[in-house]
Amino acid sequence: MLAWIPLVWKLVTGNVPGIIKGVTDVIGKISDNETSRLTAELQAYSSAWQARVDLLKGLKVTQWLLVAALFPPLLHQGMIFLDSTPFPYIWFTPWPGFHMHQIGLWGVPQAPGAYHEREWLMIASLLGIQTGVGIASAILRLVRR
Repeated sequence: MLAWIPLVWKLVTGNVPGIIKGVTDVIGKISDNETSRLTAELQAYSSAWQARVDLLKGLKVTQWLLVAALFPPLLHQGMIFLDSTPFPYIWFTPWPGFHMHQIGLWGVPQAPGAYHEREWLMIASLLGIQTGVGIASAILRLVRR
């Protein structure tokens, strides 16, 4: 009656082989042909899952290449943001003191027309891709344990 409790625990802790073994043990009461077919399907699913984990481990270089390609739009939009924001800074000439940044002092121009929109789309795609890959790899790490 309580045979499902260890299965739920293995599901929560992400133990995929343990889940497969637990499922096959629970369904062991079915006929032998169906049980062996189900076991083979679950083992194939487990090996496919491991292949996905290995694939995502290899995407680290791709992630860094994306960051390198999108560094200029991030830097440009960051400079535009800082130039349009009054923030305090310390200036040491002639004496150390706090000053406020004057809006537009740096004169960082926005990218013209379509390039401005393209910069924001690139930044949004970077954030979306990195967030998605980070979440997927964290889930796969939990499942693999």
